[in-house]
Amino acid sequence: MTVTLTVTDSRGYTAETSQTVTVIPYTKPKISSITLRRTNDIEAEMQLKFSGSISAVNVDGTQKNSVVYVRYRYKKTSESSYGSYTSIYSGTAKSGTSFSYSNLELCNLDANSSYDFHLQIQDKLYSLSSLDLYFTVPQGTPLIALRKKKVGINTPNPQATLDVDGNIHMNGVNVHGKMGRVDGSTTDLNNVKTPGYYFAYSASTEKHFPTTTIGMLEVFLPESYFIQQRYTVYDGSRMYIRGNYGGTWSSWHTVSLTAVI
Repeated sequence: MTVTLTVTDSRGYTAETSQTVTVIPYTKPKISSITLRRTNDIEAEMQLKFSGSISAVNVDGTQKNSVVYVRYRYKKTSESSYGSYTSIYSGTAKSGTSFSYSNLELCNLDANSSYDFHLQIQDKLYSLSSLDLYFTVPQGTPLIALRKKKVGINTPNPQATLDVDGNIHMNGVNVHGKMGRVDGSTTDLNNVKTPGYYFAYSASTEKHFPTTTIGMLEVFLPESYFIQQRYTVYDGSRMYIRGNYGGTWSSWHTVSLTAVI
């Protein structure tokens, strides 16, 4: 493209000159793949792998662009300020416009805390085209956590003698364990199929509740193809039962309960 520069002095005299300028397409550094994780998803040791590319800036057949900074910093999620940068430039493989990095022992971040992680990559345009990537590294979650008089499975801070985060199976069948809530204004009971106990703090027949009275929902899954729901109103005066065999829900059946004085 041609660029023309015109200069005018105080007397109105002008002069101009034109030059041909070559415009080279450019984008800031790009990442094509990246992995940032704790070793085994639970350890303090961090692993970082990534690969990417920079824009080619060729002038008279010579590549003028290159990677100049690859660095990271981090902070605990609960803190407001990041620590200082750590350079990993020397460990970054560079070939033409491509770059890559792999380190399975990058640093150690306390497994009992969550961290914010900032990765920065710059080429020769420096901060004008900086690639800044931000990640949250969650607290490490051990498969089994042993605490005083408590055991946690998939949870680092068990709240009972045995605290399991997730479903429990026995002989291939899901065991009751989930405690939850259902809202009759948003939750369709046809879709509540996970075994467990649910407090229905609102109820609606439009959402396939058996009544509009609040209560307790129990879901049983003795086999993968058979589900049973049992709904008891809050004062224990009525119970409703229905089943789903092979994907089709039956009608609700009422069980009347007599008060014992």
